[in-house]
Amino acid sequence: LTVITNAEKIVNELSSCDHIHVVCVGGELTPRNMSYIGRVAEKTIRENYYANKCFFSCKGVTLGRGLVDSSEGEAEIKKAMLQCSESSVFLCDRNKIGRLGVPRVCSLNEIDSFITDAELTEEWKQKLAQKDVKLITVGK
Repeated sequence: LTVITNAEKIVNELSSCDHIHVVCVGGELTPRNMSYIGRVAEKTIRENYYANKCFFSCKGVTLGRGLVDSSEGEAEIKKAMLQCSESSVFLCDRNKIGRLGVPRVCSLNEIDSFITDAELTEEWKQKLAQKDVKLITVGK
């Protein structure tokens, strides 16, 4: 398993795992998130890496706006990784449902799977099914 990340927290968490190869993209450190953003990070992803699956999260998601984040730098890193991945898995805890933010990361039809601990309404379930997004609800 190879993990490509811009997040120091992920690097630290996986650093002691013998069978996981960890790649950190570098760039400009954002102390609040302890993650790397900026042109260097984006260029590194776009020019050097391709992933089978992109697991990611963001600030919020709505049916009308799609997936949104809290900063443009973070959103651009996610967009770059989504473009360089075969499939995408959105990790969405219940607090992100209906939460707005700026800027937009992507629309719902640009993700393949939606994993959440929230019990979604029928409207959400129908919209995800229409967009061919696999919904996975996990226990609390």
